[in-house]
Amino acid sequence: VDADSWAWNTGQTTQSITVTPLSTETYTVTLTGNLQCDTTQQFVVNVENIPDINLQASQPSVCVNDTVSVNLVPPIPPNENPVWTLDGATIISGNANDGYSLLWTTKGTKNITVQATTAFGCTNSQTLVIDVMAWATPALSNPPPQCTGNPMLDLSLYDDDAFVGVWTGAGVSGNLFDPALAGPGNHILVFTPSGACTLPATV
Repeated sequence: VDADSWAWNTGQTTQSITVTPLSTETYTVTLTGNLQCDTTQQFVVNVENIPDINLQASQPSVCVNDTVSVNLVPPIPPNENPVWTLDGATIISGNANDGYSLLWTTKGTKNITVQATTAFGCTNSQTLVIDVMAWATPALSNPPPQCTGNPMLDLSLYDDDAFVGVWTGAGVSGNLFDPALAGPGNHILVFTPSGACTLPATV
């Protein structure tokens, strides 16, 4: 607009100004022409909130082929059009506005991303990391055949040093196997490791 001077309610006196309002604001400018005639104009700048995205997982890590729940708290309104990127996950149940129950068939670090956009075009996104671990089974060594008169056998000599766990079975007390207590016959001893995503092994 042609004028000799501009006086904004922000105190600025240039023809155009740059503003960064935190909420909807009205800006007023008074234009003075060469005949000293004043004209006042108003400009309303609407400020739209970005979508509120808060992703939460039921657990930070999960085993291959086990399910984990990833939820939006609170749910995202349907008009904000949430779009999920699931990094290869299989959806077991759920929906885009509330969240999903997911599983992966491969191990690794998985990134779950949700992006939402308002009707005004304001966009927000969040990424959540899930650690998917492979199942592991201890590699045990077979102890030699035992006679009922033999002394107790230390089973820790036959377990897998990469795992911590407990032995169970006939004649077992702690990490010791008592041939006399077990008696004659073939006995299956079970080593059950502690920790996530581990499976028991037998000898």
